[in-house]
Amino acid sequence: LFGINTKVDSLGSSSLLQLVPHQYHQQLRQECDLLMSGVQNSSVFEHQFINPDGSVIWCENQMHKTTWNGEIAINSMLTDITKRKAQEEHTILNSRSVEHARDAIYWIGEDASFLNVNDAACASLGYKRSELLALKVFEVDPVFDDELWREHWFDLLQRKSFIIESEH
Repeated sequence: LFGINTKVDSLGSSSLLQLVPHQYHQQLRQECDLLMSGVQNSSVFEHQFINPDGSVIWCENQMHKTTWNGEIAINSMLTDITKRKAQEEHTILNSRSVEHARDAIYWIGEDASFLNVNDAACASLGYKRSELLALKVFEVDPVFDDELWREHWFDLLQRKSFIIESEH
């Protein structure tokens, strides 16, 4: 388990808890108490785990109450989710960067509907986000009608990205 040699390293509950950073101890204990008391039969939560080499990884901990050699026990399966957590962090950073950019940014679908817009886009068009997301490009831009938008969309698919100037 994460570089632990079960023949050499002790895996008793106290040593396992030492491999979980302190800020997660209370949550881990609460989850175990809920399982052992019968309030819930399973639990899934995320926490960090300290490998024997000192490196810290993120884990998804799937625990469930079971019987082991005739006694009530908790079976815990840890899955390394470090890469997923890094991707989530990257996605959040990208989202915040777009959201707070000074330039208006519009994510527009094939049908000309606004999929996402940032604060600058809302301010430039004078709409609330919820209002703008309910509209299509040709409802705010007199230059683009439905047919011109289709031409523009196919051009975008070919070129992947470009800048246009329009009226609104």
